[in-house]
Amino acid sequence: MMFFLIPMQVGTQWGLTDTLGNIKVSPQYDEVIDFDIDPIMGEPTRSYYLMRKGNTLHYIDSNNKRYFTNFEIVQDSDKNIFYKKNNRVGFTRPSFVNGECKLMKILTLIHMIKLPD
Repeated sequence: MMFFLIPMQVGTQWGLTDTLGNIKVSPQYDEVIDFDIDPIMGEPTRSYYLMRKGNTLHYIDSNNKRYFTNFEIVQDSDKNIFYKKNNRVGFTRPSFVNGECKLMKILTLIHMIKLPD
């Protein structure tokens, strides 16, 4: 049986539900920015979701575990996602390596992009 979660909205808040409608991550996010579902037999954690709560972006998995908390995740006016740390900004895309959600090598840009305030 393939197992994956899909975004669902209750009122103004977003969470995650399975394909049978069972809520797995309670609605607590303001927006779903992006998600990547990789349905592997019995492994829902191979999917990740980029969610916004207030002014903060979070990558979460199907268990609501937050990833990349050591970075500030920001979005520019063109909706591109960047990772900011120590006054350096880079971009990449998460992927799964040995069952863990990881960032591949971040390409670093310094003073080349304008991020929203």
